[in-house]
Amino acid sequence: MRLSLSLVAPALALVGGCKQPAREPAGHSPVKWTLTPAVSELRADAATPVHLAATIDDGWYIYSLTQKAGGPTPMTVTVAPSPPFRIEGSVSAPAPVVVFDKEFNIDTERYQGAASFTVPVATTVTAGAQPQALDVKVRFQACNETLCLPARTVTLTNRVQVAVR
Repeated sequence: MRLSLSLVAPALALVGGCKQPAREPAGHSPVKWTLTPAVSELRADAATPVHLAATIDDGWYIYSLTQKAGGPTPMTVTVAPSPPFRIEGSVSAPAPVVVFDKEFNIDTERYQGAASFTVPVATTVTAGAQPQALDVKVRFQACNETLCLPARTVTLTNRVQVAVR
């Protein structure tokens, strides 16, 4: 009986599409984030659009900002420090690809390849003040067809000057 169980257990591990949590390989992430172009000036009198871009390795995807509860970790975008920075309005995003995920038993919303987002950033800093460090923080979960990496947060930092136009 011991022999048959030892042969069945490895076979059971290979059956099904169960996504296993995994550790990200050291020094490699399947998702690269950039601010495009690098933000250098914010408006004191209105929200300034900050452009955020994700480049996603082939075979990988991330979940959308509008991913419904009860499944994977949805993407979130925040700015810091708060104050003086805040998101004013909604982050605009491309339409995600909707795929039924049998592991979660729900429709999931995904971005693959590349995706660009616009973040409307407002500030309480007055025009002409010393440059400030603006942190754009993105929390996301990257998966492929066999595994999901733990959700993580990346921080993109730029020095910005506040101006009146």
